[in-house]
Amino acid sequence: MSSLSTAQLNELDAIFFSILKKNLSKNALGWLESKAESIRTEDKSLQLNQAFSQLPNHAGKNLSVVSEEELAKLTERAPGFSIEGWSIDRLGRVWLLMQVSPADKDGYLKKINGLFTASEMNEQVALYSALPFYSYPEEWIGIAENGIRSNIGTVLEA
Repeated sequence: MSSLSTAQLNELDAIFFSILKKNLSKNALGWLESKAESIRTEDKSLQLNQAFSQLPNHAGKNLSVVSEEELAKLTERAPGFSIEGWSIDRLGRVWLLMQVSPADKDGYLKKINGLFTASEMNEQVALYSALPFYSYPEEWIGIAENGIRSNIGTVLEA
């Protein structure tokens, strides 16, 4: 599974969602929750692909507002990790990726790898930002190496 424990991932999921709740309109939050529920239960990747690409249309691209307390909680649960300066769509995309069930390893890898294959630049930033939260960390070494080799500033910063 992920290099983080299930308890850590659940806590991070809750913190991310709390931040999203503060930063999104009621309509955008409802849309995001609905998509997340579909992503958790779908066998294919249609809902994930749609939500991942449509998220900026619903959430916007403003910088997320995060309290010092929330930043501290994140750092405590994932040392070295920070969302400071993240846009709300980046945060939302990473949170959506955390909703993908890792129960079926092949299906899990196929869904996320499919996003890497078809992603535009801002989507790639979110995909690389989510690397610490992916299950099966050994499977993402090649992807991480490609991100480093890409020499694209925003991807390298992720």
